[in-house]
Amino acid sequence: MSLKSAVDLGIPDVLHRNEGRPVCLSRLASLISIPPNRIDYLRRLMLMLVFKGCFANVSKEGEEE
Repeated sequence: MSLKSAVDLGIPDVLHRNEGRPVCLSRLASLISIPPNRIDYLRRLMLMLVFKGCFANVSKEGEEE
């Protein structure tokens, strides 16, 4: 269900267009037109997808977490 939601929102397309570079959550939200009051839901979705291994979480220094 989480993966379907991500695909419906266009998250994989946005990340692919970024050519492998990390995208911060606020930038991702703006690129997929998520209102600021819904960013917490996007954060939860992305955490689930990272936990399941669909995406990687990268710290600000560029190291994988």
